[in-house]
Amino acid sequence: MKKIITTVGTSLFSNFQQDEVRDKYGRDYASISIDGPLKNIENKNPIAVKIYEDEYKHYIRSIKENIEDYWFGDKFEKNKRASAEIASILKIAEEEPEEVFEVHLVATDTLLSVLAAEMIGDWFKQNKSLAPNVQEVLLQRPPTKDFKEQKESDFVIKDLRVDAQNDYEKGFLNLIEVLDKIYTASKKVDQQIVLNVTGGYKAIIPVMTLYGQLRKIPLKYIYNENESTKSELITIENLPVNFDWGVGEMLADYIADNEVRAKLEDDSKIIELLRNYKIIRKEDKNLTIIGALLGRYVDERMFEGKTSFGFFAEYKVYEALIEDYNQIPKRGKEYWWDKNDQTRYSENPMFEKNADKETRIEIDLVSTDEKENQTWYEVKPSSKTGINKAYQQIQERLLFLKLALKSPVEKFILILYKFDFQRIEQGRQFENLKKLFDGTQIEFEVWYFDVPVNFDKEKINNKVFFEQKIELHRISNQSKIVTTVLNQ
Repeated sequence: MKKIITTVGTSLFSNFQQDEVRDKYGRDYASISIDGPLKNIENKNPIAVKIYEDEYKHYIRSIKENIEDYWFGDKFEKNKRASAEIASILKIAEEEPEEVFEVHLVATDTLLSVLAAEMIGDWFKQNKSLAPNVQEVLLQRPPTKDFKEQKESDFVIKDLRVDAQNDYEKGFLNLIEVLDKIYTASKKVDQQIVLNVTGGYKAIIPVMTLYGQLRKIPLKYIYNENESTKSELITIENLPVNFDWGVGEMLADYIADNEVRAKLEDDSKIIELLRNYKIIRKEDKNLTIIGALLGRYVDERMFEGKTSFGFFAEYKVYEALIEDYNQIPKRGKEYWWDKNDQTRYSENPMFEKNADKETRIEIDLVSTDEKENQTWYEVKPSSKTGINKAYQQIQERLLFLKLALKSPVEKFILILYKFDFQRIEQGRQFENLKKLFDGTQIEFEVWYFDVPVNFDKEKINNKVFFEQKIELHRISNQSKIVTTVLNQ
């Protein structure tokens, strides 16, 4: 089963007001028109929870009755283009007739969007024969009267309204929260998702597009849904664009933790860098929409694999080891470890890279001396997230060494990269890393190098970083790591 997440606007109402409907009913149109009730609601622009109030009940009833009788039925019976949402859902379902679909409607924080969503759900109940593979259309009204926090609804996006007095960024952040909740639940049951952005405010489309790109979810958009013979369903697949995850790694501590960010001085270089990358707002330290997206995904992206910046960082270390340390390490050494028999491994996949059967063990760099003793190098950002990932990987590699490889690894070196103005303050994390090597006979060291930032050009100075050699600072005494780095 696939899930179609569909944003809902008010095209259901505007479509019923078209000249086509007026012409079809002629002088009788005045008796079925929703112009008056709709205008009375639009003038006050009520938020979603106002749908419960007596003030609007008469208008709502009039709109529902006229549309259901004369736009869903009568001369427009089986109307497949009653709204942009209906037309697009049908087109998506028609593309894959063998697939079963579940529709999740997402309304804005307006009475009319919620009303439209409810009526779209009613249309599908009345017209099951027109969409046999649309199994269910999901929607719930906002909590009665009180709707204070987004976690109370998966269907209505609190504060998502386009009006001058509303903080639209709050609404977009709430939209991301709901999308993430639906995505996480669907991922647990291996359910594929489609984002249908045909309906709703057009200002939502960039945020939905960005979300789809990050989550690798296709977007669907129907062009010109009012002309059934010419309507075209456009699919936006994943494009070769993404966040600069390397920057996200290095700024992760400040993106993920509001308290850490709040303690920074307003004129600090970290704050300046966060603003240059549009991660926080110019007027305060609150996350922008981009910052919120980056903060949600940076941790999981880091644990999924190396970033492009991580590959560059690894290469710069490789270059420095050759030129300054007379080492010629192998890059990207990997093993495949049998999960059912942990004494067994191979340098090639044994079960076609099946993650349920074998674990991929990768070492960033490996050097071997004349006595065949090995040194393993791991390259990571100096953020808490980076060091946490290093901890988990080192723990796994040590177990692999003990149970399977049993190779003469003499030394393990963790190399951290940080901004040139930044300090490393991870004392407890380093102590935990050190304890992993107790009783192993493997020497453990931490090194670091700086990534230059050019504030005249606003961002990381990639040209300097990629073209010049880095300097590796070696600290052999683990207990002195924090003070040595802090006093540089």
